[in-house]
Amino acid sequence: SNTGFVLLAAMIEKAARDKFVNVMADYLKKQKLVHATFNPRYLNAEAAYGRVFKNSKYHFWNPSHYSSMYAAPYTGAWISMAELASFGQLLLKASDEVSHPLHLMAMRHKKHIGYGLGIVHQYRFGHSTLEHDGCSSGFLCRLIVVPEKEMVITIATNGGGETAATKDFRLITDNILITALSLEKFD
Repeated sequence: SNTGFVLLAAMIEKAARDKFVNVMADYLKKQKLVHATFNPRYLNAEAAYGRVFKNSKYHFWNPSHYSSMYAAPYTGAWISMAELASFGQLLLKASDEVSHPLHLMAMRHKKHIGYGLGIVHQYRFGHSTLEHDGCSSGFLCRLIVVPEKEMVITIATNGGGETAATKDFRLITDNILITALSLEKFD
C-alpha cells in the first residue's frame, strides 16, 4: 500500500540521515536510471507534460507535488519510457538471480497472484507476469514483464487519472500482451 511505502521511506530517511529523494537518486543512478526521480522538481527540460481533457478543453499538466511532503515523494516515480523498459530488464534479471538487489520484488511464484514489494504478480494468458501501472493527471502508463518469455512491454498514453480512459487503456494493453505472447520471437 502507499501508506506502507510512506512509512518505509520515512525509515530510509532516518537510517540514511538524508532525504528519501536523494537516497533514491543515488540508487537509481547505480541502476543506470539517470533520468528517473521521485521528485518532479528534479525533472529536466525534456520531461513530458501530460495532456488532460477538462471542461471541454485540453490542458497540459506540469509535474509537481500533489500531496503532502510525506506522500508525494514516496508514492510515485517519474521515469522515461526508455528507462522504464530498462527497469523491466532489471526485473527480468532479478527474477532469476537470488543475489540481485531486486530479487525479492521480482522472484517468480508459480500461479501466484498478489502485490509484492511494488510489483503486481499475475498469472494471465497462461504466463506469470510482473506488472505495475501508474497514472496521474495527464498520463497513463503500464509496465508488463513476462520472465519466461524474456519480454518487457512498456506502454504510455495521455489521459487523466482514474477515469474511463483507464479501463480502455487496460483493454488495449491486454490486447498488446496477447498479441506479443502469440509471436514466435519478440524484440
